[in-house]
Amino acid sequence: MHSLDWLQKIWQWLAGFVGKELGAIFAAMILGLIGIVCKRLINFARWLIDYHKRLNRVRRDVGREYREEWPKEGKGLWLAEPIHPPQIKMKPGHSPKVLVVANAKGGVGKTTVAANIAARLADLAMKSREKPILLIDLDFQGTLSAMAIHGEPPAPSEDDPDSDATYLISGDFTPERIARTEKYASYVRLSQNLLALDVRAQKWLRLITSHYDLAQAESRVMVEWLISDRQEDIRFRLRNLLWSDHVASSFSAVIIDCPPRFTTGAIQAFAAATHVLIPTKLDYASREAVVTFARQLELLRSAGICWKKLKHIGVVATMVNPVANVENLRIELDDKLALPFNLGGVDGKTRCLGPATDIHENVIFRDAGGKGIAYFLMGDSQRTARVKSAIQVLAHHVAREMNLPLSLQKDPLDEGCSAARMAV
Repeated sequence: MHSLDWLQKIWQWLAGFVGKELGAIFAAMILGLIGIVCKRLINFARWLIDYHKRLNRVRRDVGREYREEWPKEGKGLWLAEPIHPPQIKMKPGHSPKVLVVANAKGGVGKTTVAANIAARLADLAMKSREKPILLIDLDFQGTLSAMAIHGEPPAPSEDDPDSDATYLISGDFTPERIARTEKYASYVRLSQNLLALDVRAQKWLRLITSHYDLAQAESRVMVEWLISDRQEDIRFRLRNLLWSDHVASSFSAVIIDCPPRFTTGAIQAFAAATHVLIPTKLDYASREAVVTFARQLELLRSAGICWKKLKHIGVVATMVNPVANVENLRIELDDKLALPFNLGGVDGKTRCLGPATDIHENVIFRDAGGKGIAYFLMGDSQRTARVKSAIQVLAHHVAREMNLPLSLQKDPLDEGCSAARMAV
């Protein structure tokens, strides 16, 4: 009652001062202003509550676990439970084929393996008259981009201020834009023995290139997601693109060269992968890194980030000395991978491929630097026959494991493919 009396006195004073009609107008204006202020205060309160929730979520995802003695790092941002898991419905016959070539250790030949497998698969796609292969470079160093495109600097231009990979992980590309990718591999002719077939095969290898701007983009995308309402989970951005009907029906397969780090782009690639291939040297440090990396992938799978049906194609040995016996090293790595997860292994989820797929040290990889992908530069000389055979065997094995619609010719290499397949 007291509040109503107070309001009535204000109305009487206002009506006596300016008149009843004008007083009613002023009263309506005042009530309207009060309503606007109240609405803004309510919105501000909601924003504060939402901000507090986001802050707590960030602290939970990236914070440390504090114990009595020493603190321990938490599970990490990338293992945070998805708020909105992706729901993708594929049309019949348009199943995605996305191979990630990755290892958390650098200098083990990931880019060499990714580029040369893609080159061989592009060759097979051309011969089979199938759709091209899409090769994506997600390492900001751009080594694959520089290797695959001779004579074209991978640096962004005035027309494209940022690299393709930056637009890709930022969500600026649409499935239609990816399907229209016009960049393809090119090389410098080093030998008169090269077949014109290899020249044509390069047009079946389409490229999404990267450059150093990708490093900044990865930090930006991660921070934007970290402080946002997370209605879109950026970890699944690449999956939504590459698993779309438009992309799946435009390419026989997608191959992604990942950096030796768990960056934003790498996480997006792991979430989009249907298959994974792990290149490694067989020295002690590299073998330990393979086990750790395979375990991290399984943690991502159990957290719902990697696809639950993600298939390991295997571990391929690289930079192998042609005269060295590495079978014992291969067996030791297989034994560690076969251990149960609680004992430091991955329950045998992945294994080493057989010696037929070993990528040996060869000057052709060094000589190809800046001139193109080595597979396109190899003639039929004895010097490169062993390396070319290993690339073909590995690519044939990948094609079979991924069930790619490519015709694998019956030739002596198929024996090596069979041996490699049995070793997985």
